[in-house]
Amino acid sequence: METANQTDSRGRLTETNDGLHSPAPEYFYAVTPDGPCWYFGSQLASEDVDFLQALTAQADHSYVPETPAQLKCLDEIIERLNVSNVTHRIEAGPYYWFPQAVSMPGPAELLDPADACRLTGELEAWRDAAAYYRPFAVSLEGAEIAAVCCSVRRRARAHIAGCETEPAYRRRGHAARAVSHWAEAVLRQNAVPFYNTSWENTASQKTAMATGAIQFAAGIAIYPVTATL
Repeated sequence: METANQTDSRGRLTETNDGLHSPAPEYFYAVTPDGPCWYFGSQLASEDVDFLQALTAQADHSYVPETPAQLKCLDEIIERLNVSNVTHRIEAGPYYWFPQAVSMPGPAELLDPADACRLTGELEAWRDAAAYYRPFAVSLEGAEIAAVCCSVRRRARAHIAGCETEPAYRRRGHAARAVSHWAEAVLRQNAVPFYNTSWENTASQKTAMATGAIQFAAGIAIYPVTATL
């Protein structure tokens, strides 16, 4: 969680490590084989944190791979967060890490920021990000960039992937190729590559597993609606 977000002296979440100063989750919970962990947003009142802490501590913290975290008190948590009349969105899904990367066949490269103009179509939105979301890996279809994968959140020893495939090139293995090339680049920096997605996005889960990632947690993040990834 510390890779994804900044924390204050109390260990409370302040903002994401995305370079955009986006709000961190107001509540985060995850279960792992080693046990659960949970964090609270820095803007929550102390009495709200005490309530959520007690509620979460009483939850069933069983971890079952490839299964959503069974946080049965989720409705009560959301109700407490909504006391301030702030609407929230929930992101839930598996979390992966790469002990090693599986090389995928086909052309891929690390994109130089000076060549960001090569990003076209829906991938054009990544042009500005190419300068600071590094490593920035791309999968190629001929001379065209078909998919990107880069470090959308990072610290010195850990990076978190963000990826996208141009619609015309989907279901051709480009996402896996870009993710694999990115993971290899992160590992060369002696950092740990992480990857997370949603339970609904089964294609993204298959991409992670095809490229050597291993699930280590199932998590739930609750953001105010103004937050961005």
